[in-house]
Amino acid sequence: MASFGERLKLLREEKGKTQQEIAELLGLSRSALSKYEHNDREPDRQAVAMLTDYFDVSVDYLFGRTNVRNHYSQNDKVEQLMKDKNFLGLVTKIIENDLDIEAIEKMIDNALLIKKITNN
Repeated sequence: MASFGERLKLLREEKGKTQQEIAELLGLSRSALSKYEHNDREPDRQAVAMLTDYFDVSVDYLFGRTNVRNHYSQNDKVEQLMKDKNFLGLVTKIIENDLDIEAIEKMIDNALLIKKITNN
């Protein structure tokens, strides 16, 4: 997993911002931000809160403990799936036929194979 500094630098670069710009936006010194990115210093609670809010990520993501950026992104994915008729059809099939995990895995493998064949 990525370190805090690596994650912070990646997030900053994704926004196309310099250390100076982020520091000014969040009321930090550029030097402090640089030290965070190089893992020479860890931010205090207030700085962590500002960074997670600004980059819209969880503390766990920022510190490299998970690759899920925030819990909202997972909830958004679930909401999207629940609106997907194909997904709901699959879930209905699983429930109606009382399928075991092996049958479900086979269905997924077949779906992926079909997708691969039709995309090529």
